[in-house]
Amino acid sequence: MKLKNSLFSFFKKHVFLILLSIIPMLMFLFVGLLMLISLISEDDDECSQDSAEETEIINNQTNGEWTQEGTQANANAKAEFMRIGKKWGIGGNGAAGAVGNTSVEDSNFDPMQAEIGFGGGKIDDPRSFTGAVGTHGYGLFQVSPGANYGNWSKAKIPVKNDTESVENEVDYMFEAFNQTQISHGIYNDKKHFKQLQQVKNPTEGADTWYRLVENGAGTNKFLQREAGAEKAYTIFGGANINPSNAEIDALNTANNGIDEDMSNGCDLLGDSEGSNDIVATAKKLIGYFTYSQPNRTDIGNMEKIAKGDISGVKRDGHTDCSGFVWLVLKLCSYNVSSTMWNTSTMENDALENHKWLKKIDKKEAKPGDVVIVNSGSGEGNNGHTAILTTPWKGDKTGIIQMGGRTERTHVNEDTFKESFLSLISQSNSLTLCRPVSSH
Repeated sequence: MKLKNSLFSFFKKHVFLILLSIIPMLMFLFVGLLMLISLISEDDDECSQDSAEETEIINNQTNGEWTQEGTQANANAKAEFMRIGKKWGIGGNGAAGAVGNTSVEDSNFDPMQAEIGFGGGKIDDPRSFTGAVGTHGYGLFQVSPGANYGNWSKAKIPVKNDTESVENEVDYMFEAFNQTQISHGIYNDKKHFKQLQQVKNPTEGADTWYRLVENGAGTNKFLQREAGAEKAYTIFGGANINPSNAEIDALNTANNGIDEDMSNGCDLLGDSEGSNDIVATAKKLIGYFTYSQPNRTDIGNMEKIAKGDISGVKRDGHTDCSGFVWLVLKLCSYNVSSTMWNTSTMENDALENHKWLKKIDKKEAKPGDVVIVNSGSGEGNNGHTAILTTPWKGDKTGIIQMGGRTERTHVNEDTFKESFLSLISQSNSLTLCRPVSSH
């Protein structure tokens, strides 16, 4: 008991000295612990940072800064600029405008970039344009569906490098691209081609390209597009490239001097053996109408349509698949029924009467011919029809149509398999036929 009391008395008298000697030791241990934790944390951060950088490279497939010489992005941007400015004669201002728009869509200038809105990333086989590569857009200009590049007869396939990919895509835009504003390629659409040639500066070039080619509305990222155009003009020497047609006179000659009359629905390039006039007219209507079976005759001014005047077509009107085919053939002065047909009456005529359509063999089918698939009666959702844009290739055949897949509510291009899948997966009748000329 005395020992316990004496120890208590000792601690009580010397508590300050004891604490004074212990506190530095505790502080030393605490600091050491913090340093150890810090070292461990730094090691973890370095690993995380490395992983993040690796993930970014994998996900973005970066080609470097397009404004920095020596990067792949810079080489691709320059190839686009020179191809548009020199080869196609748009000039420095217009070419800069195109590059400015591309820089906003994909700053990597990756000719294999899938449309960002559909998840981005590479297509399955990034060095080949052949076959169906998905229905979304891809490439510098986000052409949709991407398979259009491969289906284009003049594409250089297979491509050897990014430069050839860029040239393919630019040439496609100028010779074959079709959408609401541009018809048969930028070069063949004389009105809009001249607008791009005549822009006075890179900023105007960016705005004009966005409005005509991107089919843009409003002011979506205008400042970024214009800034990109200014950079491209400076970096790639836009001041030294004047608008010129010298490089493309040969193409004009190859096209037999045909100058499109924009008021006429048909180009009169084809004949009853597979008509380019039908395809050309159909493609002018891409983006038109909202799909409707009950209101399918809401297509526009019938007096103008009967004369082949495409300006009579009501862009915001309504029709269905058979109504669209009827309209296109009507515009091109082919024989059609007096009132709008359906897939059942189309099939019957192709097989029996041949007033409007005549059945042909698959090996004969060409662009401008018509495909009909019916299940049962073929009425309503039990039938579908479209116009061929390529020779018959089975599932991979290119088509232009009204509707098709559920999400396609306007006139659009697709492949046969994607749009007819619900019908060909069940008992059906497939008829390929050729429109009967009225001449």
